[in-house]
Amino acid sequence: MAAELSREWPETTARAVLIVNQQITLLYDTWNERARPGDVYALAGHLRTLLHDGAFNRAWGAVWPADERAKPTVVAPDLTALVPRPTWPRVVHAQTAGLAVPGVHLWMPVAFGPDTGSGADNERKATPAVAPPEVETSQEAWLKQVHLSMRGAVPSGLIDQESVPLAPESCYTRLTVAQFLQAPCMIQRGRPISRQHLVKVFANNLGAAHLDWDGKDEDYRLLAEPGQWLRLSSRNPALLEILSIGQILARSQAARLFRERVASLNLDPSLL
Repeated sequence: MAAELSREWPETTARAVLIVNQQITLLYDTWNERARPGDVYALAGHLRTLLHDGAFNRAWGAVWPADERAKPTVVAPDLTALVPRPTWPRVVHAQTAGLAVPGVHLWMPVAFGPDTGSGADNERKATPAVAPPEVETSQEAWLKQVHLSMRGAVPSGLIDQESVPLAPESCYTRLTVAQFLQAPCMIQRGRPISRQHLVKVFANNLGAAHLDWDGKDEDYRLLAEPGQWLRLSSRNPALLEILSIGQILARSQAARLFRERVASLNLDPSLL
């Protein structure tokens, strides 16, 4: 049945499906527990193509007959479940991605200004951060900055999506790919940033295609400056968020089903 479907395709459709499959596989193989910052910069353009440009959704729609087609989904953290919208103006830094290293479990970190707190219910849902020895603190004992290294850390995007508890027991929820993109993944100085926007500006401004970026637009602080509260391997924490978005997509049940489906189509690999 699958092979019959692909025989009706023009060559351009078959090639596009193969390219999407190749990009998903590359993200899965490269953005793992050994991923380095250079890997994220190098493949951010693939993530933009798959998500922001809609290539994954289009390829998904192509490989399934209309009567078998369902919307692809992922299981991902929901920032609004942890940080209520009325508190966003007072958020110094928040993001859905996190890291686990020996002695430090920083999952969905949220930093509020000194005059606000996250609330007991949200503290129950979040995994608390245990400050490492090098964390600087002020006289009032407020965390000024957290420094973490990617080396030896386990990124939160590698979580098993089919076994993690979902809302209301946790801040994880099942989303369509479209919902996943539209949802906020970071809040910086009270400004919410959606995954769709972050994927676009990261690839456009920090990838190899834009060597002439002058850093004068409003996304400069988001992407280029070291994080004011969280610093990751001396880089801005947006890098960790991009890594997590790619890991969630590449390790989702939808991505696995897509790759299996493409394998059953017996497409001609010489098209690439």
